[in-house]
Amino acid sequence: MRQLSILLLTLLFISCSQQDAHVEYEVASTTYEGQPALEITLTTSPDPDGTTEILYQNSAWGQEDLYNSLKDPVLLSAQGALEVNRDSGWIAIKHGNNDDPLRLQYTLIQDTPFSREGRDPTYRPIIQPEYFHVFGHNLFAIPKHLSEDTQTEARVDIEWEGWSDKQIIHNSFGSQERNQALRGITWQEFHSSIFVGGDYRIHEEEINGNRLLLAIRGDWIPFNDTEVREVLLKTVTAQRNFWKDHSQNYFTVTMRPFSLDRGSSYGGTGLTNSFATSMSNNSETDLSQLVHLFNHELMHNWIGHAIENADEEAQYWFSEGFTEYYAVKNIAKNEIGGFDINYLLDHINEKIRLLKASPIGEAPNSEINYENFWRDREYSELPYRRGFLYAFYLDSEISRAHQGEKSLDDVMLKILKNANESDEKIDRVSFLKVLKEFLPENPEPFFEAHIEQGKWIDFTAHFEKMGLDFEVGAELFDLGFQASEDGTEIIAVSPGSAAEQAGLKAGDQLASRSIYYGRTDIPVELGVRQGKAVNKLSFYAVRNADIPQLSAADKNRVLLTP
Repeated sequence: MRQLSILLLTLLFISCSQQDAHVEYEVASTTYEGQPALEITLTTSPDPDGTTEILYQNSAWGQEDLYNSLKDPVLLSAQGALEVNRDSGWIAIKHGNNDDPLRLQYTLIQDTPFSREGRDPTYRPIIQPEYFHVFGHNLFAIPKHLSEDTQTEARVDIEWEGWSDKQIIHNSFGSQERNQALRGITWQEFHSSIFVGGDYRIHEEEINGNRLLLAIRGDWIPFNDTEVREVLLKTVTAQRNFWKDHSQNYFTVTMRPFSLDRGSSYGGTGLTNSFATSMSNNSETDLSQLVHLFNHELMHNWIGHAIENADEEAQYWFSEGFTEYYAVKNIAKNEIGGFDINYLLDHINEKIRLLKASPIGEAPNSEINYENFWRDREYSELPYRRGFLYAFYLDSEISRAHQGEKSLDDVMLKILKNANESDEKIDRVSFLKVLKEFLPENPEPFFEAHIEQGKWIDFTAHFEKMGLDFEVGAELFDLGFQASEDGTEIIAVSPGSAAEQAGLKAGDQLASRSIYYGRTDIPVELGVRQGKAVNKLSFYAVRNADIPQLSAADKNRVLLTP
């Protein structure tokens, strides 16, 4: 009887906990001082300690002052006093011991205007008359006493009020659902999501019985919906087939265009059941950029997500470099976007050039830390280039050792299996343990020299050993000068560089600059302030180097065929 009583009390406690964890949201379209807005009403149970704190992050995802987009928080329930502390990110409701549900209402606006110079407010709430584009953490404030427990299931109901059938409501958890009941997710997964609506166009595909949706808006210059759908479908199908993983029954990609007068810019964010993309919409953006974006970022569903780094920046050579290699290999193998094996060959050559041209190309892996990676362009690119070339080296070495019967693919699948079965994360020890199963020689000395210490791999010797056809000699991107951190002053100019020959000097003040990093075929254009005048300087950022480059010979296409 005593055991039965304990069981009943336990079930009652679990039931009460689940009841407490339930949060309801109502989302309606409105206006605020003449501009389009969203009105959100939150209903939740109060914190038993007498004060309920509601989180709306003022700083998140590289954005500051997000409270500028939140207007007029008001308590609709009868009891309680409201206190907003934007610096701490909490809205405190003091209600005493009253256990009646709390109802908090607030309005959300777009607080940052659009720009044609690349400063697009992608990671802030975007709310326009025609559409909205908001990430979960920017849209939904959440109760602290529920969300701070990482084991608590987020039981969320969302009601989209007053939206017509012609208006799209689409997000990480469903499409065109006006009443959503979200279960089986964490609060982190709820916040790491995308919500869009308005004049989006929805395209749906099916892969092995699972739903794949594309939500896209705008009139695109570089491509049309059909081309995007084909690239997305081929990419997701190929990746899931490679990883032998068709477990995700719902996945969506959102695409939003933005204006940019010059150059191209694109990016995406991996989220719960979704990937949010924003791209410049002009003639300098093309389908190849979309192909690469989809294949690299969606590959992170496995490399970087299912297979986690033990120490984030320390394993970027894997999570970013190997992702880059498999994105390119996936494109070439499956001819996504009309590319073929030459796409892989070109990227091998490019990565060799870029790594050799980098002033920190042989920096030790220990220097790829949080501060350097997010502060310095060269450190940001280093693990992509180094990891890509290491992955290519291993792929060809394993294939050679097993007469083409095995490759780096088998290593990756084994690593994924270990991650799924024992939550094993990637570090030096776990990676080398698997790699030793597929190579006849101990891979540790090579790893120590070329990943940990960062030494240059002798690709001339490697190409010869693999029987690949190549030439020695290439043009490398070399800017030839160093600018101040804010980009306004020339600190140093390399002797003999194209920049020096063009007349650039240390101490020159920069009024403008146009640089296509990594491109030797597009001139660097600088506006140099001399007195009251601004003189225009133009030069090609290039120097020659004795490095190997694979040829387009049929022999290479056969040997490199994935």
